[in-house]
Amino acid sequence: MPAVAVLALVLAAPPSLSDLAWMAGSWQAEGPGPVSEEVWLPPAGDNMIGMWRLVADGKARVYEFLTLTQEAEGPVLRFRHFDRALVGWEEKDKPLVLPLVRQGAREAVFEGLASDGTRLRLHYRRPAEDRLAVTLLRGDQAQEFAFRLRP
Repeated sequence: MPAVAVLALVLAAPPSLSDLAWMAGSWQAEGPGPVSEEVWLPPAGDNMIGMWRLVADGKARVYEFLTLTQEAEGPVLRFRHFDRALVGWEEKDKPLVLPLVRQGAREAVFEGLASDGTRLRLHYRRPAEDRLAVTLLRGDQAQEFAFRLRP
């Protein structure tokens, strides 16, 4: 490898939370059906905090609490699921952990393993100023979420 390429690799800084500030906002799913909402607070210190909830037939069905923390290698997404009584789905010492594996302009991909060993990938995109698109890939099953920024 040429010395210039090696130097460029050494000098390249890891991604930072400020690169993900575009995720911040209060987002609501478009269209009829269950209420799906995701909220992200802007970066503060070494973290961002988010939540997601799903309400169907007038009742909360699932909550997620999400954090993005700045680690030496870059941002890491950690999250847990809870039922309507706030009983956690994952073991108390085992949140789902998905490091940032790719980022671009208003795009971020996090990838890791579920507690059962299934590959998880969360792909966030902001295709327009008032839109957030999220794709959850669990194994070979994809689920799409299309959100609009609340005023």
